[in-house]
Amino acid sequence: MSELEDQRRKTLEAGKTLLLAKSAFAREMIHLWHMTPACDDDTGFRLLELFRKEVQTYVFDYKRKADPGLKHAANEMYRLIAVGQADYTAQEMDGFVKWYEDLTNRIAHAVSGLFDFYGDSFSDLCDSLPLAGTVVVKKCLATGEKSNRDGFLEESEIKDAVVEAAGPEWGKFVCSGENYVERSLESQMRRWFLSNLLRDKEQFPTSQEQEAVSYAGHLDD
Repeated sequence: MSELEDQRRKTLEAGKTLLLAKSAFAREMIHLWHMTPACDDDTGFRLLELFRKEVQTYVFDYKRKADPGLKHAANEMYRLIAVGQADYTAQEMDGFVKWYEDLTNRIAHAVSGLFDFYGDSFSDLCDSLPLAGTVVVKKCLATGEKSNRDGFLEESEIKDAVVEAAGPEWGKFVCSGENYVERSLESQMRRWFLSNLLRDKEQFPTSQEQEAVSYAGHLDD
């Protein structure tokens, strides 16, 4: 066997180990995520406003659009924790990501009666509507409650409210885009879980283990 063939065999075995490990990690992360509680509404709305500021910076000010702007905004929320510049904890941030997921479902349930068709465009709208801000979100949640007159009465009122609250640029972004906000938040949550693990010397106490994981992020995009 040539040296090249031998190295290819070793790389294939390492690749197989990697894929099995990634599958095992994904399975356990799914279980962990189902067990992770959402933060309370006070914390959720507080962190939502902070996240909106990062979206303003990375999507609009830096003109990075939804992809990769939203990932960069979510990454910044976690990075601030890592460097000790956040006024929230990692646990609160994880709870916020879960809260955002729950909030999109609550919004969808509340405003669904205003729409004749619940396709991808409806899902995309509900995924982005929290970024319109607290006022719009609370009006969405009040929609459909017979005893509550503070909600929306027609589908068109939603975009008008987003534009009024956040401006036309945000209105177009929230109401007309496929932004995958929830996916961006969850991807950065998983990324920082592993990043924090990689920096935790207690998890890799020996020099041999530290050397073994030194290439862990080498092939990351």
